[in-house]
Amino acid sequence: MRWLERARAAWAALRTEPGARRGGVPDYPEWLIGHPFIPPEMLENHREAFRKVPVVSAAISLVQHDVAKLPWRVWYEGRTGKRRELKREDGNLADLLTGANPRQSGYQLRVDTIGSLYTGGNAYWALAYFPGAPTPAEAWCLPAHNWRVIPGANRGVVRYEYNRGGAWEEVREENVVHFPDYNPDDEPI
Repeated sequence: MRWLERARAAWAALRTEPGARRGGVPDYPEWLIGHPFIPPEMLENHREAFRKVPVVSAAISLVQHDVAKLPWRVWYEGRTGKRRELKREDGNLADLLTGANPRQSGYQLRVDTIGSLYTGGNAYWALAYFPGAPTPAEAWCLPAHNWRVIPGANRGVVRYEYNRGGAWEEVREENVVHFPDYNPDDEPI
């Protein structure tokens, strides 16, 4: 029964009255109310919070890699109306998602995409086509804070612009895959 007495004594030492301290250690559950881990000046700048707050970067990194580990499979519906999985061949979408570009694998593209969604709210892939090729040859996840979407009627997109070294350049819509931020207030017009 000695262990039970020690457990009760340890539990009593941990429990404190609200606002009280023991041994200079604050009552953290009470202290956290109204004191988020992210300083107020970083609540609107998620990229800075990712860089400067270890808890935020650890949580986002964990989610990034967990999602990137999930297998991505491409399905299509042929003329018969049955869904079939698209096997990887040179130049098809399954190939593009496996080896995104010369510097990144498909895994790293997915990691960057999820990170961009968490820190910027949106993610953008810029697709690169080689001359004469009907399908994209490379996919690049470019930083979301460098993109600007020019909206059109009925929440459509007129055009995309990318900030390349301080100058905004128009990017053709067929060269952009936009993963928009989820907004529960969006409804069809």
